[in-house]
Amino acid sequence: MRTFDAIDSRLINLLQYEFPLAKEPFKELATRLDTPEDEILAKIRRLKAEGVIREIGPIFNSKMIGLVSTLVALRVPENAVDMAAQIINSYAGVTHNYEREGEYNVWFTLAAASDEALASTLEEIKGKIHPLGSLVVPVKRILKLKTNFKL
Repeated sequence: MRTFDAIDSRLINLLQYEFPLAKEPFKELATRLDTPEDEILAKIRRLKAEGVIREIGPIFNSKMIGLVSTLVALRVPENAVDMAAQIINSYAGVTHNYEREGEYNVWFTLAAASDEALASTLEEIKGKIHPLGSLVVPVKRILKLKTNFKL
């Protein structure tokens, strides 16, 4: 298990729970942590480089803003997983993309403006990847919108 210094832990918690909606959010974080802004920015860059922070940005409930979404699983040969991931990640409607163990080894979520646009984009992706199989698992109900880890 990774350990963090006191400022790292407080910074990670603030980023998850209380990111300031301000003109200069990192300056605000620095004030809250009584630490120079350049040090806060350096810590964030380091945590991103180490893979602790994957992304800083909003997470939208796609249905609430008029989008439709689905979970997709593809069966891709092991030697084509990285290529498939690059293709999938090039689409703006993709929010998550994971390699998993099992027959269906590449999983991603896709959102679009309509069912037709979703189907069209999915066919385009599959046309570029040529998976050995696919599963499309439409969203019935969102059960969890966020995951935060108190440090």
